[in-house]
Amino acid sequence: MNIKRYRKCDYFALRVTEDLGIRSDLSALKDAVVEYLEKGITRIAVSFTPHSFLNSEAVAVCVQCVEMVRDKGGTLGIIRPNAQILDILKITGLEDLVQVFDSEEELQG
Repeated sequence: MNIKRYRKCDYFALRVTEDLGIRSDLSALKDAVVEYLEKGITRIAVSFTPHSFLNSEAVAVCVQCVEMVRDKGGTLGIIRPNAQILDILKITGLEDLVQVFDSEEELQG
């Protein structure tokens, strides 16, 4: 999985640069979140491609990432999630735990 790492305002961002599908493995994303947390970085934002689909394993990894970041007192956000990802956030109850950003410009403060 290709993940671009960069800093944007007050957040450290992880951009997944390939479409996620039914067989996608998000362990690399989890590893990147762990690396940030080990460095004391607790404001993390993730973006997926517009055509990404989160399967049940990917959702489980997202839940683990949210829990790890929250345990460190941090914030995990998703930048411009597509409709399927927004639905998953609602169905799983993650919408109350994950901050949704409509654009990278919202990563301030």
